Amino acid sequence: MRKTDELDKFYAEIIASIKDQESNAQFPEFFYNILLAGDNKIYQKVITETKRFDGEWIQTLESYFPSLDRIIKNPKSALKYEEEITAIERAKKTTGASIRHLAANTHFIKEIRDDNVVIPKKILTVSAEQDYQIYENRFIMTLINRLSSFVQNRYEVIKSNYESFQRNHVNFKSNFDINDSVVDMDIDLVIKRNLDDDAINQHNLDLLQRAEYLHNLVGGFKNSPFMKLMEKARRVVPPIMKTNVILKNPDFRNAYTLWLFLDRYTILGFDNEVAEKNLPVQRKYLKNIYRLALLTYTTVVFNQRQRMEDYRRIELVTYRKKGTRVAKTHVDDVVKNPDAIRIEDNAINEYYLNQNKKVFKKRLEDIISENFSYDVALRRALNQTIDITNALYQAVFELEEEEDIFKMLIKEVNLDDKLDDAKKKARIARIIRETKEVDYNRSIRLEKKLMREIDSLNRKLIARDKQLAKDKIDERRLTLMQQERERARNNIKVMDEELKAVAVNKDELSKQRQAIQQQFKEKAKELKEKKKELLRKEKEKAANYRKREIAKLRERKKKALERAALRKKKMAEKQAAQIKAKEAMLEARAQKKYEAELAKIKKREQALIDKEKAKLEKDQKPQNES
Repeated sequence: MRKTDELDKFYAEIIASIKDQESNAQFPEFFYNILLAGDNKIYQKVITETKRFDGEWIQTLESYFPSLDRIIKNPKSALKYEEEITAIERAKKTTGASIRHLAANTHFIKEIRDDNVVIPKKILTVSAEQDYQIYENRFIMTLINRLSSFVQNRYEVIKSNYESFQRNHVNFKSNFDINDSVVDMDIDLVIKRNLDDDAINQHNLDLLQRAEYLHNLVGGFKNSPFMKLMEKARRVVPPIMKTNVILKNPDFRNAYTLWLFLDRYTILGFDNEVAEKNLPVQRKYLKNIYRLALLTYTTVVFNQRQRMEDYRRIELVTYRKKGTRVAKTHVDDVVKNPDAIRIEDNAINEYYLNQNKKVFKKRLEDIISENFSYDVALRRALNQTIDITNALYQAVFELEEEEDIFKMLIKEVNLDDKLDDAKKKARIARIIRETKEVDYNRSIRLEKKLMREIDSLNRKLIARDKQLAKDKIDERRLTLMQQERERARNNIKVMDEELKAVAVNKDELSKQRQAIQQQFKEKAKELKEKKKELLRKEKEKAANYRKREIAKLRERKKKALERAALRKKKMAEKQAAQIKAKEAMLEARAQKKYEAELAKIKKREQALIDKEKAKLEKDQKPQNES
């Protein structure tokens, strides 16, 4: 018999049994009337969810893997020269550097023969070795390590999410009054199973197999002789140095493009197809759900009543918990993971840096193309960039410049929460302002440096023109240069004044912050005193409660000791009686044993006497005959 047939048979028998009880007992009808008089809600839905993962990253990686394979099979190398001073007997090869070193260090000469032949004691030897730990190979090593985690993460995500499924969700809620009690019942059942249609999962299954193949390929790269050769090499960090090999070698250029792709592709996208429908609840089905509610209620209430004495013996555990504000949203059914799965961190990397450069350059060119001067265009482009940053601050930290009056009119404002929020926003605003001040001061210092450089160049030009022209000096040009120099000095003074103004504003903000902090400290001190008073009263209550509890415990302990002493006395009397009985029994046994031994001794003595008598009689008989 199949499992489904067994389930149908079991269900039919259960329903028949319940119907029989309904016709013989009065409580079911009473419960149904109470239940129907309450607030009831039933919900039944079927949801089919299908995920279709994006395979672009697999195609991209497959296209670049041949270049990586060629690179690790034929790695680049450079000659590494090592110099060592060694004994002449161990020197295998000498070079011009050896001769020059010996001429500069004559103490290594052993002797000079008459024919001017020099015999050294030690000599410099130069050995050349292949060095594979060059920048380009370190770049490939780092790329393979990144590829390993990149493919591994996506493989695991697809492996755990590639199957589509169907969910059947049934929920029955009821609230009713019965026997002076309020019952809040919530019966919730979710059945999740895989879809029977294998064609729906075939795309993700193919993608999983391709990802597994890529995972094995990258594993082969990681275990290759090249990676073992580069095991102790240091990894490269962005930005990547564009060496001649990386720019001109096609395979290394593909590897750099792959690096940029890994920077850009930080998510695993998928299409989520969801089909859902609300199922009707027929009258017969609804009646059976009411029966389920009846069984649930009667099971819980009956067992609680039957085990009331057992429950009362369990000691209550009393403790105090701080109130926690909890926000709960009950949604009947929502699609899980509706967004693309983010796997790698999307912090600023080489790809985003290059993209931001392109965006700023294009924005500047677009403004210039609208017949604006370069200065105006640069100001506008910078203002737009700064506006984006400021909008980002306001969006993330909710820094509104104006107070929302309508929100205050709608609901009452909690002053403590508003104070905490204002303190938090003030701290964030101070951090943003200090960061901008650092950047502003850096810009002023750079401008002052350039102004000094302009002033220095103007002086040099004036001196050169004076030297060249001598009596025929171009007064107009000298005047313009001097005016330019004067303007530069004025600009430097303006910059100094602005720096002083920034310092003054900073001091004023610091004073205001100190005053507010002082007010906060005074208020905190006042609250602390109130808290101390409340704590003292609570301690007094706790001490009194503790004294009462200790007195009760002592009384209980005294009674327990009395009962224990009484039990001990009874036990001692019982043991004394047992010992006495045992002594009597042992004494009887000893007496009996003594009497037995005495009887044995008498018997042996009588036997010896009889033996001696017989012997004497035997000895006397021959004498009588003689």
